[in-house]
Amino acid sequence: MSKKFICIFSNSLDRHLTEATKFLGKEKIIVIYSDDDSGNNEVGFNLKQGFFLRYANKIIYPQELKVIWFRKPGQWWAFDPHKLTRKEIDIMEYKRGEISRLINEFINYCKQKGVPIICDPLAPLTLDYKLDQILVARKIGFRVPDTLVTDNYKQIENFIMQHGKKVIIKNLGSHPYSKTFERFDPQTFEMNLKIFKKYIKDNPLDYAIFIQEKIEKKFELRVTIFGNKIFTCRIDSQNNPYTKIDWRANSSDKLKHSPYKLPKKLKNMCLELLRAYRLYYGAIDIAVTPEGDYVFFENNPYGQYLWIEDLTGMKMSQAMAELLLSF
Repeated sequence: MSKKFICIFSNSLDRHLTEATKFLGKEKIIVIYSDDDSGNNEVGFNLKQGFFLRYANKIIYPQELKVIWFRKPGQWWAFDPHKLTRKEIDIMEYKRGEISRLINEFINYCKQKGVPIICDPLAPLTLDYKLDQILVARKIGFRVPDTLVTDNYKQIENFIMQHGKKVIIKNLGSHPYSKTFERFDPQTFEMNLKIFKKYIKDNPLDYAIFIQEKIEKKFELRVTIFGNKIFTCRIDSQNNPYTKIDWRANSSDKLKHSPYKLPKKLKNMCLELLRAYRLYYGAIDIAVTPEGDYVFFENNPYGQYLWIEDLTGMKMSQAMAELLLSF
């Protein structure tokens, strides 16, 4: 059975999908929409056939797939708890879990059969572990921020004093906490000793917090990699008071974005980072200091890129299409 199909898991509102598929030409493409309930667009399984895809009234088997791109099919699952009852929320979460599990089981089977997966949802958790990334990046040769994760008051105070009395607090990886109609959404922010002492006076520290030295920035870079093709975007985050600490704190179109020529040494280091995690795709965040040093923050193996293409004209959707066609 010949491998002839490119399979993409997405949702009907995703522009990343529509833009990339413009460059796939006559290639046979299967798009499984997670929000399609027509019955003609689904993952299925039975004992006789095993796993299969139903697409455009045809049955396609994993052995016929050249590559799978897992392009965030779960985005449609987001819902506003303020508009739903507790029972409705429970039903939505149950459906989300069942759909997600079926897709993941299908992808797991395809991986066993040797089908390459771009943005693999079943990849080892370490792909998205910030502390592991810091250690790997430093070993490769990147400069990384000094980092502390602890709930020990004295260690935190010493760390703050060591770094000029200013540090950055970040999420280690937790998603915003939501319970019924309440929400806790901690953000990246700057902290000094006075703020820390006031904080622990009002909120006893009962969990380890993720702290890094504050890196002074001239601008920031988003390095997006498709296979071996690298697109580097300069983001002038320091021109807006709301984005000096975290450029994601404001709408991206409020910041100047422009193509940037990354030094060859840094390009090779970024590619080595992806190879270390066996990735086909990555979105790396780097800060450039006033002295011209490059400081690695993190790699998002499932990161967005279309907003950069919209603002800079860099042909990133075409690069994703070419990556899919390379298998």
